[in-house]
Amino acid sequence: MKNNYKSMVVAIAACLSTACEEDPQAIRMPDCRLNFLYEYTTGGIIPAEKMRDEYRFTSFSFVYSGEEVETDTLWFEVLTLGELSDEDRPLALEQVAEEGVENAVAGLHYVAFDDPSLQSFYRVPGHASRQRIPVVVLRKDPMLQEKSVTLKFGFKDNSVFRPGLDGLTTRTIEITDRLAKPSAWEDNYLDYTFGNYGQQKHQLMIEWTGNKWDDEYITELVAGDPKYMSFLDQKFAQRLKEENARRMADPEIGDVYRETDGTPVDFTPKSFF
Repeated sequence: MKNNYKSMVVAIAACLSTACEEDPQAIRMPDCRLNFLYEYTTGGIIPAEKMRDEYRFTSFSFVYSGEEVETDTLWFEVLTLGELSDEDRPLALEQVAEEGVENAVAGLHYVAFDDPSLQSFYRVPGHASRQRIPVVVLRKDPMLQEKSVTLKFGFKDNSVFRPGLDGLTTRTIEITDRLAKPSAWEDNYLDYTFGNYGQQKHQLMIEWTGNKWDDEYITELVAGDPKYMSFLDQKFAQRLKEENARRMADPEIGDVYRETDGTPVDFTPKSFF
């Protein structure tokens, strides 16, 4: 029996690190567990041994949602390990406190995971090994216009499911109501195209193109023609030069565009060396 159990563990690890990267299948074992399914922005599933903190991180800003929006929903896909069931099975989430940041507060920044309104969504359907689950974020805190809060969460043992493999069982959302660095900016190393991220730079990119420059837009942009990315960088640099000259000539302004820390906005790409 011990040898059989070890074989199943080895099979799980092999699947998540190789075969499951392309097409994960249900893994059958008596002990039912849950993992989050993490994907590269370019497609394909991230195996456990290649997992990095930034892949678990998602940024969310109500700035993109519109002034009238008070709640929004982010969806995350989960993958079961173990025997499938003919019946629907409930899963449970819990917040994980993070050190060195301001942690999100249930009822103020997000709908509590045990709220009755969410329980019908926190279920894995019968015969299914994958399911999308929601996290509902709230705009109740007016201070989100000046700060960000962190919501890290993972699976809670509810006697039906236990947390799965180390490194694949948590997600982190940074919630704010101001411009914040999109997750896709970090994932696609845009510092090496447009220079270091800054909120003022981000705002100018939105104003000058009419696009959101959020996760969805950046992902689509990166998947397109790479020459267009280089063109945009040159376009932004030239526009910044022109706008700064205009601002310097205006006696009521008399300064270039700057970030909140006083650093001048600069579109010089970060060097790889």
